[in-house]
Amino acid sequence: MDLVRKKLERITDFWNGFVWNYKIIQNQIVWDEEVKTNYYGDILSYFYDTFDLFKRKPEKNSFQDSIFYATGLLQIIYVHQDLTDELLKIFKITSGSRKDKNPNREIRNELIGHPISKEKAGKSNKFKSSVLWGRNLTTENLHYIKYARDKNFQGEEKSYAIKDIIESHRVYLDKYFNKIIEKVINMLKNYTKRLKEFESVLEKEKDFNKIVDLTSQRYEHMFKQNYLYNVKYLKECYKRKDEHVRYQYVVNYFKKELAECLIDTQAYIQRLLSDVVLENVTTEIIEIPQIEIRFVDSSIQPNVKNKVQDYHYEISKLYEKHIAFGVSNFKNLFKGNSEIIEELDNMEININNNLEYYSSFEYLNYLIKNIEQ
Repeated sequence: MDLVRKKLERITDFWNGFVWNYKIIQNQIVWDEEVKTNYYGDILSYFYDTFDLFKRKPEKNSFQDSIFYATGLLQIIYVHQDLTDELLKIFKITSGSRKDKNPNREIRNELIGHPISKEKAGKSNKFKSSVLWGRNLTTENLHYIKYARDKNFQGEEKSYAIKDIIESHRVYLDKYFNKIIEKVINMLKNYTKRLKEFESVLEKEKDFNKIVDLTSQRYEHMFKQNYLYNVKYLKECYKRKDEHVRYQYVVNYFKKELAECLIDTQAYIQRLLSDVVLENVTTEIIEIPQIEIRFVDSSIQPNVKNKVQDYHYEISKLYEKHIAFGVSNFKNLFKGNSEIIEELDNMEININNNLEYYSSFEYLNYLIKNIEQ
């Protein structure tokens, strides 16, 4: 089951990294209000909680222990099949066939689901069959006896090796997880092409407002990176870029981070594709070149200097508008630096104005990181 578990992990990596973040991916699967509750996470947890149980057997091989073990094993397999169908439904793939689910599903239904089976005949339920655990039942061999009407209720012995039941289930999961992974690969390939096209457009586009609009349409995850990263704030900073250096800094910082995030996303896609282990699935792994994007008119360039101190913790609290590590604390730390004090004053005055507060915060962070010793 280790390979099957790894495939599920890769599907989950895709889910966490792309399904949650990009509408273009969501549009290719079932993304309704039910799925948004993240019951995918519940499915995942159930699989992970039960995978290792296939390796466990009772220490004693008594008849009662064997019944307990077989019941749990068959029920887990039954639920796994149903949960796999849920995953297939989310990814818009046809559910697992009954042929592939059997004989495991049929065995489970006969022994656990309906040990006394009846079928409707008019207004009454007509007795169909019954089963008994066989005396040759062990933790290595599943044995039971079925009495069915179509066999004149003559006892029919059925026996299955437990290892064959488990292997049949592994093959089932492997087959249908592969189907999901095939679709994941196709979606990632298509999204890679989309990102490369977006990069090409960005290299040519000089209008910052258009860059912001295109980002919101094609790479919306970027707007989760920073309080300032939304269409309104970014365009306002660009409008006021000549009013104060802090606004120009935000513009340049956004373009720099956008270029880096696009490269990082493509690199992550490549790693995810490379890590996928497939049996009986042929796919072409895309080689993604490292594209460097250069934006013109960057009046503020990073200037690497020796740092006086690492204020990472304090700055993180300032980002959260924490009372104890707020503006007044930083004023005491940098009371001799007029540029830093100016940004702190602006933050203090505009504590409830995110555009002003975080514009100053970003420029303040830049100033602190580049203080000369």
